[in-house]
Amino acid sequence: MPASLSNPLLAIFVTLSLAALLPAAEERSGPALFAFDQPLTFAYGSWEGRARVAEGALLLDAAGVSPRGGAGTNVRLDLSGHGEDSPALGIVCGGHGTAKVLKLLVIDTTQRSATWIFALPAAAGAAVLVPVDDATFARPSEIGKTGAPDLAQLMQWQVIGDWSGDGALDLRVTAVQRLAADDAQRAKRAALAGREVEA
Repeated sequence: MPASLSNPLLAIFVTLSLAALLPAAEERSGPALFAFDQPLTFAYGSWEGRARVAEGALLLDAAGVSPRGGAGTNVRLDLSGHGEDSPALGIVCGGHGTAKVLKLLVIDTTQRSATWIFALPAAAGAAVLVPVDDATFARPSEIGKTGAPDLAQLMQWQVIGDWSGDGALDLRVTAVQRLAADDAQRAKRAALAGREVEA
């Protein structure tokens, strides 16, 4: 593990910093969508044998972890009443990462899937990420080839890299939460929907 993420005192500091980053968002966030309290069910690509869960986080800081990989766990999740909410990732970046993007993917019981895309910050430290395109659970960044998943029947999550990109990952994902839409976001989305109808 890089020294930037292995110091226990630094880990405490970045945890406290993460909690203070977005107080307004914290008020809108619901409980964690899933906890990093169990070993990964699977990992593939460059993450196989390198990505791991420890200290309440998904650790993506081992040598050789590139954007060309992914990892996940089977879980029962019902987001059917939260279509206008968005996923949010709490992360802590080390000083050696060069990858630009991280993705969250969910799959339902019929193997339909959806993906949300998050831009990784260039600077080291704690951050809270929201989807780059204001994507919601009902309007994800990408929909799988067989269609959008049933939000009431989700059975697996995956964190994946950008397989078209290069570079290295040096980060830990500390939380995946549901972020409730605020009034400004609702107004923006309503206006966008109106323009799409007119078009």
